[in-house]
Amino acid sequence: MNRDTRIVFINTGRSFFLPYVLHQAKQLNPSSAVVLIGDTGGEDDLIQFEQIENLASDDIDSFRANYVHRSTNPEAFELFCWERWFYLRNFMRKEQADSVLYLDSDVLLYSSLEDIRRCYDGVDWECGLSVPPGGPASGHISYWTREAIEDFCRFAAASFLKGCASQIYNQKWQQHLADGVPGGVCDMTTIDLFYQSNRCRILNLAAPYRGNVFDHNINFGDNAEPGEYVVEGGIKKVSFKGGAPFLCRAENGQMDRAHALHFQGSAKRLIRNFYRGGSFRGKAGCDMIFLFHSLRLRARVLLDRFARPSV
Repeated sequence: MNRDTRIVFINTGRSFFLPYVLHQAKQLNPSSAVVLIGDTGGEDDLIQFEQIENLASDDIDSFRANYVHRSTNPEAFELFCWERWFYLRNFMRKEQADSVLYLDSDVLLYSSLEDIRRCYDGVDWECGLSVPPGGPASGHISYWTREAIEDFCRFAAASFLKGCASQIYNQKWQQHLADGVPGGVCDMTTIDLFYQSNRCRILNLAAPYRGNVFDHNINFGDNAEPGEYVVEGGIKKVSFKGGAPFLCRAENGQMDRAHALHFQGSAKRLIRNFYRGGSFRGKAGCDMIFLFHSLRLRARVLLDRFARPSV
């Protein structure tokens, strides 16, 4: 991770939790660029805003033309998950950025880039992905050099042409159909294939390294290994020391410092509770909006729980 690494989020629309993740990342990294690539934004001078349509390119159009939808999820949703990596690459080209730390909009960052660089000193990595037990590898918390993102975009584009990857996509989709399992082929399928063929270049951020780790998904004890961390109240048990979150290993009680926490799915309602940044312009209004949406998410969780048939 070099000294000019940018912190990048890609988000379309106005997510109720987005202001918290942006401002926490910026407050911990006042001298680093925190960038939002999206279709709305630009109101905050502290956050660099890049209009997503200005990062379009011909190969994104070609990717759309070759894309074959193989998922029970909406096509527009799955397609954009792939396209974002091309937008990220185009941003890096435009800015001549050598590296980025990419975070999904439901990830809270708790460390400065300088701190992460120090904690992972000596690690030779061109790319970092989050790889849970059994896969697939995911880019929701990921580190990319320009060479790595260029290689991945070429890999993703080629994977939708005739060849081995396309056959793997078809086999996976047919298995989902046969078993009646929701989901299918997504960008993580491609990211995992890229990981499998480039392991020597890629660091698994979900694996603890000298007492440091990045949370794969706060809803489960799994990280790089099954049941790796203690779960309490339906999420990983998190202890804060000096503003930094620590996760407790289930095997021996060792505390690992988490540089980021991923609030996937309904856990988004917890983002404000885990926010450790200070105040920011418009925060009072954001708090009210967040409260409304978090209550709605909580109600949905309870309804789903009671709707499940008893065993």
